[in-house]
Amino acid sequence: MAPTTVFPSLRAAVRPEDYGPIGQGADGAAINAAISAVANSTALGDVFLSQAYNLEQPVVLQTGVNLLGTGQGNRQNYPDTFLGGVLQPSGSFPASTPLVRAGSAGSPTTNPCGARIRGVCFNGMTAAAVTVTGCTGLAVADTSDLHVLDSFFGNFDRTGSTGTCISLSSATAGNGYGFQMHNTVLSASSWGLYADGAGTTDMRITGNLFHSNNYGATIGPTAGGGGLQLNANHWVYTGAGSGMYHLSMGSQSGDYAITGEYWDKGGAANVVVLLATAKGIFSNCHFLASGSSTATSLVKLSTANQEISFSGNNCNLNGGSIKALFQTSAHSGTPTGGIYVGNSLYGSYGTAPTAVLIDSGASAINDFTTAGTGNCYVAGNRVFT
Repeated sequence: MAPTTVFPSLRAAVRPEDYGPIGQGADGAAINAAISAVANSTALGDVFLSQAYNLEQPVVLQTGVNLLGTGQGNRQNYPDTFLGGVLQPSGSFPASTPLVRAGSAGSPTTNPCGARIRGVCFNGMTAAAVTVTGCTGLAVADTSDLHVLDSFFGNFDRTGSTGTCISLSSATAGNGYGFQMHNTVLSASSWGLYADGAGTTDMRITGNLFHSNNYGATIGPTAGGGGLQLNANHWVYTGAGSGMYHLSMGSQSGDYAITGEYWDKGGAANVVVLLATAKGIFSNCHFLASGSSTATSLVKLSTANQEISFSGNNCNLNGGSIKALFQTSAHSGTPTGGIYVGNSLYGSYGTAPTAVLIDSGASAINDFTTAGTGNCYVAGNRVFT
C-alpha cells in the first residue's frame, strides 16, 4: 500500500472570515477581531488573509500576532485579476490613515516587536480604483525588529504626492530599531519607504524592488537612520519628474553600508542618490543612466565632512549626458577626506562626461593622495568610452 501524503499543518490558521462578515462593510473589524483572538490566546496561529479585504478602519497589529497572505502581486497589472491576500481601502476609509498600524508612539515594550508580515498585498486604491488621499500602507511606530517579507505595496497616490507605502517613526533612541524588509515590491506610489526619528535605526533592506515611486526611500530627513544596510535592491522610475530620487539620506542619518545596488533609470535630470551624510560605505553598485539624462551627477554628497568610502561603482552612460557619477558639492577641489577608488563610467554618451568624480564647481577630481595624513585617497577612477 502506498504511503499517504501528509501535508504539514498550516500555522496561519486563524482567518478573519471566522470573526465577522466579509464584504458587508466590516472587513477591518473582522481582521482586528481575529488579531485580538490570537493576542488573547483564544485562538492559535497566524492571521491568514486569503482574499481581497475592503477596509473601513485600520488593521492594528498586536503583540504576538503575525499577518500572512498568499503573496500575489503583479506590478504590470495591479490590482491583479487574482485578489488573494489584499488589503485595500473601502469607499468609506478615512483620508491620511494607514491601512495597517504597528505600534504606538511611546510604548515600545507593548508594541508588536518581532512581528512578521509576509505575502500580504497592500493597495492604496479602492476596489473602484479611487485613490485615497494620504493613505499609508503600513505605519510603524516605536516597534523594533518588524519583518516585512515577500509582500507587495502599490498605488499610494503617486499623482497627488500624498501616499506612502511604508512609514517608520520613532522619536526616542532605542525604541524603533531593526526594521527588516526583504523580497518586497514598493510600486507606483509617491513615497516608497519613509523613515524618520532618532529611534529609527539599524534597518536591513535587501532584495527588494523600488518601482516607479516619486521618492524611493527617504532615510533620516531630520533624525535617525543609522546602521542602515542596503543590499541587492533594484530601483527604477523611468518617468520620474524633476526633483525626484531613488534614495535620500538626511544630514542626521548615521552610519550606513550600501552595497550591490542596481540604480536604474531615474528621470531626465535627476540626481538619483542624495547623501547629506558621509558616514558610510557605498560600494560595488551599478548605475544605468537614463538615455535622456542631463544630470550633473547621479550621486551627490552635500556635506563638507568627507568620511565616505566610495569604491567599485560603475555606470552605463546609456547615451545620456551626465557630467559625472559622483559630485561632492560642499566645497571645491579635492575632498578633505574619504576613499574614492576604482569607480568607472562606460558606454555611449550624448555629451562626453567630465570625469567620474567632480567637485562643487563641476571640475574633475583626479587621482590624489594626501601625503602623510591619509585623510583622502583618490585612485583608479576611469572613464571608458
